[in-house]
Amino acid sequence: MRKTILLLASTLATAAVYGQGQFTFDNFSGTVNPNLTTIDPIFHNQGNAGDFIGSEYSVSLYWLPGTVSQVVFDAAVGNGTANLFFSTPYGLGATVPDGTDNTTGAGYFAYSNPADQSSTVVVPGQTGTITVEAAAWWSADGGYLQALAANDNAGQSQAVSLALATGVQLVPNANEIWGPFTVGANSPEPTTLALCGLGAASLLLFRRKK
Repeated sequence: MRKTILLLASTLATAAVYGQGQFTFDNFSGTVNPNLTTIDPIFHNQGNAGDFIGSEYSVSLYWLPGTVSQVVFDAAVGNGTANLFFSTPYGLGATVPDGTDNTTGAGYFAYSNPADQSSTVVVPGQTGTITVEAAAWWSADGGYLQALAANDNAGQSQAVSLALATGVQLVPNANEIWGPFTVGANSPEPTTLALCGLGAASLLLFRRKK
């Protein structure tokens, strides 16, 4: 009787896993070059322009069922109706600073599946096609939307659609679809605006002299 119960429990557990869609969530698997996240070269608040971001930044996984356009996806994230699956720091589990040396782990992110420490995401109760997006943000703000509201550094990948794997199917990798992205502020810093204004004024003076 005990063996029968254990066998039944094992069968049900296997069926539960096989009935849930999976994909790989990181920014380096499946491509020759990793799609690392950097700081915007012009509009930014935290860190140096062009640096790979370190563990003071986090990445969140948003998803929606089906195939969804970028506009619709962004609206769903903004109004809180997109599914937020998890957030994890940059740096592949290590505390690393921003910088130009990505061998430290800066610029990299990866989900860590608690079952096997792989970057395979199991989407509960979901099969078929979903649309996913990675959103990076300044961790001190507590979330992607909060970073946007504070005009701190934040950024997002493209919203991409992929067919979830089930059973023994090859697990798709979002990294092969969306490419690299940057984090930055929503609007220019005051010093940037001041420099732009000074440049415009200088141009007007130059034209008058001519």
